[in-house]
Amino acid sequence: VNESMACGRPVIVSDKVGCAADLVKPNETGEVFTHSSLAGLRETLARFVKLRDRTSVMGETARELIATWSIPAYCAAVEDAVADVTKTHSFEPLTHLPS
Repeated sequence: VNESMACGRPVIVSDKVGCAADLVKPNETGEVFTHSSLAGLRETLARFVKLRDRTSVMGETARELIATWSIPAYCAAVEDAVADVTKTHSFEPLTHLPS
């Protein structure tokens, strides 16, 4: 899913795919169908075919969203979190490492 979005493609995933809640925004970055519904998948695919020109916009939105999930973005978020914690808490320096 991440790789497809990084390539500027909207995605179609079932509701059993773990990233569906975080990455798949209906009508924006892709669609989610009920995993046990073949008819739901069929309808979603048919909708994508009918809205072919809309899928390029969805793909660009998907690319923009997934860019925020990059390793540099994660590193920056961790650095920000550590900075927040160290601003609001004082810590004793380590005098020895636990064995």
